[in-house]
Amino acid sequence: MSLSPLSALRAWYFLIFLSVAISMPFFPILLESRGLSPSQVGLVFSVSSIVSGLYGYYMGRVSDALGRLRVLQPNLLAGGVMVMLIPWSTDPLLLASIYTVFMACFSASITSITAYTIDSLDRAGASRGEGFGQIRIGGSIGWIPGSLSGGAIASAMGLEGVFIMTGIITLSSAIILLPLRECHGERESRGSGV
Repeated sequence: MSLSPLSALRAWYFLIFLSVAISMPFFPILLESRGLSPSQVGLVFSVSSIVSGLYGYYMGRVSDALGRLRVLQPNLLAGGVMVMLIPWSTDPLLLASIYTVFMACFSASITSITAYTIDSLDRAGASRGEGFGQIRIGGSIGWIPGSLSGGAIASAMGLEGVFIMTGIITLSSAIILLPLRECHGERESRGSGV
């Protein structure tokens, strides 16, 4: 059974937010267990946010030129691998770097999939606002079981299990997108607008 593009997007948002919600609450705990102070943990999150924002912006521009899926798939794969390396990194600087790469890949994935979603809605003749809301709700719904199950996974498998599960689900989300095709020639050429 093949999902329609819009159903595949809804399922992707569900899975990717599920995966991140599983591990997000535990990353500060892991950083503190590796010897970082609360202010250093805050610094890691701040640097990660700056890098993610810049990389997501750049990858959005690249996706305009090369295609949404050509940017999305490699970033999903790299992010899935990076998050699985997190628990095995004992050096705090290496751990912070791996987390930053993971979050940058996540940012680029969200930027690319958002643009692809809007392109797909345009191709389907659907409302951008309502249509995007119906698709993006999958992410909000995915966050709920993700955050609930993260604690159970940590209890059963330790912190390592939380990050491994996040990676497996992230990599699995890429499979859902394999049948999708680029929306070539259906986007109108626009300036950056910024």
